[in-house]
Amino acid sequence: MTHVTATDTAPAPSHRHRDRGAPLAGYADDVLVRCRRCDAPGRVQVSWRPYVWHGSFHCARCGLALDLAKRDWVGPLVYVGHRACGHCGHRWLAPRVEEHAFLHARHTHVDMQCPACRKLSAVPVKAHPLFPADCGIDPHFGHPLQLVESTRHGVVWAYNARHLVELRAYVSALLRERRGSTNRSLLSRLPRWIKLAKNREAVLKALDRLAAQLV
Repeated sequence: MTHVTATDTAPAPSHRHRDRGAPLAGYADDVLVRCRRCDAPGRVQVSWRPYVWHGSFHCARCGLALDLAKRDWVGPLVYVGHRACGHCGHRWLAPRVEEHAFLHARHTHVDMQCPACRKLSAVPVKAHPLFPADCGIDPHFGHPLQLVESTRHGVVWAYNARHLVELRAYVSALLRERRGSTNRSLLSRLPRWIKLAKNREAVLKALDRLAAQLV
């Protein structure tokens, strides 16, 4: 595994950047995090062996131990399900409930009121990892990221120094090119406000503040 040092986060100015199509998952083998239980800084280092990620996490402060093989997840959850009203059968009930607490109750059913008969029915639900759109989280276990910085336009975040290098090279470029027509790359899926030239200075300052954390 190649490691990038903090000094690598300040590349020479460039007027051109070419998006080579690397997806966000290409940077997810090494993720700087804050422990979901005690907020201590930590690192999630995993490997991809087709067709699944392998690895574990252990917090040096509180001892929280997680394993991908056990499908451990401590991040936000969303519960979704559907069924017809158990009283009138008139409407399909489709609850969507988000859970952000560290210790999840792991619901199997959610009570939902029918809009037709106004009675409650227990709807079976399944839990899925929730990835908030406005702030990145550790994709493997759900920890908060360590490299997160707010701007007046939105939140900038990165998994690691290598991710930070790519973001800064892209944002600072005056000419941006894309290799092929894929829309699956990390850069093609960045929020529009990060791509706007009028926000370049604010975003670069936020990226520089993140790079300072790596020194």
